[in-house]
Amino acid sequence: MNTGGGLHFNEGDRILRLQDGEPMKVIVYFRRAGEAILEEQPSHGFVTHWVEDEKEMPTASFSQVEATASMDIDAELTLQFHSVNAWLKENRAIVIADFTEIESGGKSRPAYGAAHKAASKAGAELVIATTKSIAGQRFSPTIQDLVNIICLEDAETIDQRRWSRSDEIVAYDWPETITLDAPPFAIALFFGSQWVRGKIPLYVANATGSRLLDVTVSSLGSTVFDGKHVGTTPSVKKLGTIETGKGRLLEAYDLQFDSDFLTSYSVTAATDDGPQYSGVAHIKEPPPTKWTRIGLCRLTGKSDDASVDGTTPLVNGSKHLKFHAISGTRY
Repeated sequence: MNTGGGLHFNEGDRILRLQDGEPMKVIVYFRRAGEAILEEQPSHGFVTHWVEDEKEMPTASFSQVEATASMDIDAELTLQFHSVNAWLKENRAIVIADFTEIESGGKSRPAYGAAHKAASKAGAELVIATTKSIAGQRFSPTIQDLVNIICLEDAETIDQRRWSRSDEIVAYDWPETITLDAPPFAIALFFGSQWVRGKIPLYVANATGSRLLDVTVSSLGSTVFDGKHVGTTPSVKKLGTIETGKGRLLEAYDLQFDSDFLTSYSVTAATDDGPQYSGVAHIKEPPPTKWTRIGLCRLTGKSDDASVDGTTPLVNGSKHLKFHAISGTRY
């Protein structure tokens, strides 16, 4: 194991932590093919990059994994190292421990159990380096004990999802972009009516009067089964630009499966004149009106004491997120 130094998957909390100067602390879980062994795998080499704070004191900035000649590293682990390093730097994360699973085709994953336990004890994020098939086994972790799990995607998986999503849109004949008809909210999730094989389209709708840029949606579903908390695999989708008066296709909402979970959709976006927004909506099942408001709060930009939809006051001139408007439909 490897030690290092802070925490959260929620994008708004992450922004706050970055502004407060506190790095995120994480435990990283790697996977590789090989023969099943009993002893614990040695940790990989991580180094921590340091910066000076406003008092010119050294403070941890982010960790990076560094491969050495003595390490037994194959091509798959090398790809995971690159993916993890990019994520650690982007999210200013400090690695406090790492675990490596030897995938031999069985279902037992003792290293994951140890990583999950360590993350729970340390109050850290658990970063899954890859969920791809290794030794014939894919890996889809569930949420337990309130440990935040972040699954990274490699280039192959991203390409597969892009093709899959393209095929899905063609198969369902759903438009990528729709024109809104009398939207009741400035920013909202909108359920289309084109039912196909038990699924309906879910759109992010923009009626703010300005186009939204760099729209990113993170989603995570949770429920209780047999007295235990279980959850879906976290998802992050980048929708790019959404013009005002338009809706952008987010996903195919499965009426049978998705309605078993309370799904939280976290949305971040920017505008042409600079302000950035973040907000959350919770959905158990599509509401009768087909609309669920996303109460976006302003993070940066001009101070006007109002949120993007005029319903959520902000602190004058504040650059910090205020979660005044967590909205949605609960059943």
